[in-house]
Amino acid sequence: MSERIAPWLVVMRHAKAQSTAASDRERRLTDRGESDARAAGEWLVASGWAPELLLVSSAVRARQTADLVAAAPGTAPEVVVIDDLYDADGPEVLRICAERVGADVGCAAVVGHNPTMVEVAMLLLESDDHEVRLRPGSLAILELRQSWEQLDAGGARLADRFSPRGD
Repeated sequence: MSERIAPWLVVMRHAKAQSTAASDRERRLTDRGESDARAAGEWLVASGWAPELLLVSSAVRARQTADLVAAAPGTAPEVVVIDDLYDADGPEVLRICAERVGADVGCAAVVGHNPTMVEVAMLLLESDDHEVRLRPGSLAILELRQSWEQLDAGGARLADRFSPRGD
């Protein structure tokens, strides 16, 4: 990875979760989901993409994913749970990021749900050259061509991807 000259956004789908619970918000990660979230955190650190800030949906599975990513050795990001991320659409997620990420943050992550996380990545990409698929626990690294406060559609390029299952 080259020296960072622009902000980076990690767009991450929560890891594999139980199919049922008392409510959708209460669905927890499976053992595989926990393992995959740990692997994502370790990959982010090893690849030089460790976020300084994680904006996270209030759903249990998203919070667990973020906590496991944040626990990776060599990182200590601030984790901020935002209830509005649970049912936000792509443009709303961009607005939340623009409002909540400070100008001094070089790399931030948003951890949420599909189809919204794919929508966020596709909104930010400058062209349709890349298909972004985010299976549970997967993430996309986007190099932004704009400041956090000006975050809007079409202002990024796909820099890297990670999938715990290699797909």
